[in-house]
Amino acid sequence: MNRLRTTRWSSRFSERPARVDRMATPKLPLVRGRAVAAAGFEYVSGRNQGMPCVALALMLLTMLFAPGCGRDDRPPLGRVQGVVTLDGEPLEGALVVFEPIEAARPSRGVTDAAGRYTLVYLRDIEGAVIGEHEVKIVTATEESPEGQLPTHYNHATTLTAEVTRGRNEHNFELTSR
Repeated sequence: MNRLRTTRWSSRFSERPARVDRMATPKLPLVRGRAVAAAGFEYVSGRNQGMPCVALALMLLTMLFAPGCGRDDRPPLGRVQGVVTLDGEPLEGALVVFEPIEAARPSRGVTDAAGRYTLVYLRDIEGAVIGEHEVKIVTATEESPEGQLPTHYNHATTLTAEVTRGRNEHNFELTSR
């Protein structure tokens, strides 16, 4: 059936493997459907000569150890939390954004019913880059795109905050005027 398919036989006594047509190979005993070594010959499949296994092993080792070789790209962070109030009342659903003065990724948090927020740097990493930040607080929604806060708290903000290593508490007492 597979007359044109070639198989590779390698002699233990010679350096060069010989290519042989499957029909011309000597009759060898079969174990589970495969020819076994006999008369000084080892069976090596022409399709799989052991190299893919080595390549696969190297690829797996690279995948295991490569992530540990790179350095951490994240800058040093400080954990930031606080409370935002508007005219003395907790401000719920406000987006608090800390944008570093130096070029770096901003951190964000949303206030809860008590006005409390915690900043998130990346998806599961809490905190903000250490240094001086411009703070924007936005309350815009689909129902009221302009929001309920004056622009000096968001687009043309005058709020700033300094983030240091460790825990930071930054509370913002806003007025509606």
